[in-house]
Amino acid sequence: MATLRVEQLERRLAEHDRELHELFDRMLESADRDRATLAGQLHDGPLQTMTAVRLVADSIRHSLEAGDRAQARAALAKLEEYATAAAEDLRRTTQRLHPVVMRHGLVQALGSLAETASEEHAVPVSFSPPPAPWQPDPARDAALFQIAREATSNAARHGRPPVEIGLRLDAGEAVLTVADRGAGPPEQRLAAGIGLRLMHERAHRVGGRIGWERRRGATRLVVRVPSR
Repeated sequence: MATLRVEQLERRLAEHDRELHELFDRMLESADRDRATLAGQLHDGPLQTMTAVRLVADSIRHSLEAGDRAQARAALAKLEEYATAAAEDLRRTTQRLHPVVMRHGLVQALGSLAETASEEHAVPVSFSPPPAPWQPDPARDAALFQIAREATSNAARHGRPPVEIGLRLDAGEAVLTVADRGAGPPEQRLAAGIGLRLMHERAHRVGGRIGWERRRGATRLVVRVPSR
């Protein structure tokens, strides 16, 4: 009997170790994917624009050296357009970063998330803020934002638009929701991305829990965390 219990314990430990390895692998895959996405955005956006800025600046210099002030003014107007475009690209890129995006609080961060997710995935994404002023809590709000970002990305890529992000207080709890019109088990869609266990772990660390709802044709992720 003692030998059987030892064997059962060893199997449980081995299973737990395997699950931890899978979780870490998914975390690393998520980090690598984020880095690749950011590198692509910088290469295709601001870096390309700055190359154009350098070429236009050369054109302005040549025009001034040749005494062609009209051509220089036209090139200068183009240079201003490129600089404005580069600034806008960088603004959108930094909005995707954490903790930069959290600098002004969770409500504004979720609003920025809806905007950038809509641009990145070309689907409608909206955010419904809480009706009352939001009382910040750094650890809780950081966990909610990370879960929202991961769930929104999965809903935009694997669900059916529109995607709706909501935040409210309910009976002493902060409640985050991410909904889309897709059908099928949402757990399977999330497992294909960052992993459902990682989302549960984020919620668990701040005393929260994750659930699912199917209501009026929508699949809804519901995260409940003590409002503290």
